[in-house]
Amino acid sequence: MEEFFPTLAGLASTALANPPAATSDEVPTLLHLILKTYSTSIILQLSKHQQSQDSLVTWGRLFFQVVNLQIPKQAVPEDEEERERCEWWKAKKWAYKILGRLFHRFGNPSQLPSSLQKDYGAFAQHFVTTFAPEIFKVYLQQTQLFVSGQAWLSKKCQYRVFTFFTEWYVYNLLHLECTLI
Repeated sequence: MEEFFPTLAGLASTALANPPAATSDEVPTLLHLILKTYSTSIILQLSKHQQSQDSLVTWGRLFFQVVNLQIPKQAVPEDEEERERCEWWKAKKWAYKILGRLFHRFGNPSQLPSSLQKDYGAFAQHFVTTFAPEIFKVYLQQTQLFVSGQAWLSKKCQYRVFTFFTEWYVYNLLHLECTLI
């Protein structure tokens, strides 16, 4: 993890340095596979390396870059169903999925089962106070772009945004309730 994942993050960052092009699926496919690899690694647990500040910042920046990526119309199919399946939107879907998984499974103290408190309690507290608000800001910006017609958002990404907003609202409601008691 400590040796391989920084290399993957570096490859993905280098790939993102090249703007989206209509002629090649190499960059979005590479991003899609790297993000899918990361997602698979966090299904059941988050390694100590992945919980570290350095890893979280590196990967978090990458996820936000992918989510914020404005894909030119010529780089994706015109048909919405085909666009949902194109590599650029697969990469974006995985970035949204990972951010949601990190919050839902490991980064939300109010939803963290007692069996996971020992391993993830400190991470969850840090994540919910420093990282989750940034996810909220980025998702809100993407939602504003979508609603105003300035950007398109796939149905799967819309679902991920809606799920995060719901869980964020519940967390803040519970957190507020606890402070009032």
